Amino acid sequence: MSGSGGDVLAFTFDFTNGKGCVAYNNSYGLCDPVLGLLSAFTWATGSPWFFAWSRFSESVNGSPVTIRPNAATQSFAPPTGYTSWD
Repeated sequence: MSGSGGDVLAFTFDFTNGKGCVAYNNSYGLCDPVLGLLSAFTWATGSPWFFAWSRFSESVNGSPVTIRPNAATQSFAPPTGYTSWD
């Protein structure tokens, strides 16, 4: 996947079922987080989570990388049944 300025990546996490999806510009492709189909990644439920972010580059094709963790700053609404981490 190659990005350009203004592109948006979104991640969904279903902690109950241990499944997650990634959206590129609000398109999940074949992954369906609402139905739990074709997850991009899975994990064992009940295991601890440790979130980390590595800024390996300050920009993508000259555009700054920005993390938008709360609903007020996000570009797209979460899928049905999911909520933002505010």
